[in-house]
Amino acid sequence: MREVGKKVGIAVETTKEELEYLQNKKYYNILEDASNFYRFYLQNTYEGKDALAYLNKRHLSNDVIERFKIGLSGNDSDDLYKALIEKNHLPLDMMEVGLIRYNDNSYYDVFRRRILFPISDLNGQVVGFSGRIYLPNSNEAKYVNSSDNVIFKKSFLLYNYYEAREDIKSLDRVYLFEGFLDVIAAYRANVMNAVASMGTALTDGQANAIKRLTNNVVIVYDGDGPGIEATKRAIQILVNKDMNVNVVNLPDGLDPDDFINKYGKDKLNDLLLNKSVFAMEYLYNICKKDLIPNDIISMESFKNSVFTYLNYFKSNLVIETYIKKIANEINLSYESLFGDFRKTQFVPIYKQHPQPDQKPETKGLNKAEKIIKEKYDQLQKTLIKMAIDNPEHCDQIEDNLEIYVCEENRDIMYNIHQYYAVNKVIDIEEIKTRLQPSSTEIYNLILNMEVPKDVTRIEILFNELKKYPLETELIDLMKKDQKDTSDLNRALEIQRELKGFNKKE
Repeated sequence: MREVGKKVGIAVETTKEELEYLQNKKYYNILEDASNFYRFYLQNTYEGKDALAYLNKRHLSNDVIERFKIGLSGNDSDDLYKALIEKNHLPLDMMEVGLIRYNDNSYYDVFRRRILFPISDLNGQVVGFSGRIYLPNSNEAKYVNSSDNVIFKKSFLLYNYYEAREDIKSLDRVYLFEGFLDVIAAYRANVMNAVASMGTALTDGQANAIKRLTNNVVIVYDGDGPGIEATKRAIQILVNKDMNVNVVNLPDGLDPDDFINKYGKDKLNDLLLNKSVFAMEYLYNICKKDLIPNDIISMESFKNSVFTYLNYFKSNLVIETYIKKIANEINLSYESLFGDFRKTQFVPIYKQHPQPDQKPETKGLNKAEKIIKEKYDQLQKTLIKMAIDNPEHCDQIEDNLEIYVCEENRDIMYNIHQYYAVNKVIDIEEIKTRLQPSSTEIYNLILNMEVPKDVTRIEILFNELKKYPLETELIDLMKKDQKDTSDLNRALEIQRELKGFNKKE
């Protein structure tokens, strides 16, 4: 718009995004120059030959190396520092973006002796690196990654997002991987619409970025225990945003990079394009693995596990389909199971929804549940007010507020965090315009709250907040009509954990 404006004589006002970019331009320039230095070093040094041989052995061709701008940091710890000084960059700025550290009267490269994979933000600016060790018999950590800093916000970034955005939009689908080598493996298999959450559980910010491009997501996380848990969480986040989610199961516990090296790119291409399953089917099959036919406790556990996941979905078609599957699996009537399903109260891992239609089973539990919710709701509102008063703590508070007592709290904190991440200030009135109507009144109440001015209280409040999911789970266990041994054991375990918290305090 600005370029067109210059040609036709119309001035285009500077946007907030442009102002932020101008403020951070020196950091972007440093990262871009560092990326170019690393790429040059890989292609033009003696050490680079060994690194290229390693990459070629891992089946990364010159085309792949160029496409993903892969580079190398050498053994001499101050090479990058010298190169950036020649570009007139300041040492303090290099340190602020996590490239250089100072020790023993010298500056050294954080990523020395590593192959470098640059990480871009959603607009294509290089904002960080992931460095992988390649030398044999090294005692150093396998990976060193950029830490969050003034321009690197991991929870809002997706590897290859900017480069893949047009393919994602044109194909109306995205493949979501865990790591950057998985994305590169997909590229080798001619799958161009792939991104990665870079080894962390999917965040709300990353899901919002995906939704801007497509509503159709295929999750391709590792098949080990942590990968399965990360897949469950990602499904819940994405389905909650009304997105269509499928999952690809990789066989033999392989990740995509191992799979393509073992079976070839055609097999991986076929697996990704043709072998995904509906998210609820994936969750159902996980529950079914532990089912012991004709064992009452196992059947009850299987049924309740499936009910938990069914609550992720808002579709009557999905709910009816899978209740029928449970009925066939354990030889019970659909009507009986549907009656049980309607009694379930969904307590999600990712965020907490109030259940207005839920009828507590006893007056005592109803009162206890109300007291617990009011207590933690007030605690969360206190933390939200502290985020408004001390915006430099927004990231810390947002990261620790994963489970919300009510949706309005989440809506308010999300918008505060998003606004501060972009503008580095808090505009109370501007944030109000972004809220859902149901959140505005609560937001006004929070603004008028009196909270501790001492920010060290934040950690104390976080520790207190950790008890909320435990107390909620305990209430749910006590409300069950029929409790088995595992329920009682879990209740005792929770009570011990809560006592442990109290002793710490």
